[in-house]
Amino acid sequence: VDLVEGEPMGNPHATVMSLCVAPNVRGFASAATEPAVRSWDGERVPRKRWLTHSGLFNNVVFSPSGNRLATTSSWTLEVFDTETGELLARLDRSCFSGADELTRAAWTNEEELLVGAENGSAFRVKLA
Repeated sequence: VDLVEGEPMGNPHATVMSLCVAPNVRGFASAATEPAVRSWDGERVPRKRWLTHSGLFNNVVFSPSGNRLATTSSWTLEVFDTETGELLARLDRSCFSGADELTRAAWTNEEELLVGAENGSAFRVKLA
């Protein structure tokens, strides 16, 4: 095992809650204890930064093509276009029956996600 050393990236005043590698290793995304998600190309300066929901992030994940990025937090699921930064979808936790907190998301394909909640439920979300 080799530890690659370097300078810290991101906000030194926030705790990283989730990281994900982009398809084809084109970079990665990070979500922390701040209302922003960043995508990186491996350099110290983020490629994109999206202001998003408040609260703690639980998960950030790229779609299979890398064209979309989904985040879950205590209160919301949000999906962004990775090129334009446009918010494509935002679903409040009240849309997920009985869920107090959205914990994870996983893409099944480019148009569909599975979303997990702290109460053990899993939900299928189809994007238009």
